[in-house]
Amino acid sequence: MSSILLGRIPSLADRVSDIPPDVEGIVRKAMSLDREDRYQTVAQIGETLRETYERLSRGSPSHVPR
Repeated sequence: MSSILLGRIPSLADRVSDIPPDVEGIVRKAMSLDREDRYQTVAQIGETLRETYERLSRGSPSHVPR
């Protein structure tokens, strides 16, 4: 927990080998220490998750959120 508070967020890929880069990007953005970098609403993260699910279901290339 202290690592997260200090901004040293462990990579999910280190623990879950088959996690799509898209999903890791969503989690990183949601956990950003800078509130301006995080999703501003639940609707935003929901929309990003929906779009990512649809893209991954089609086998489309990754698009990591910024």
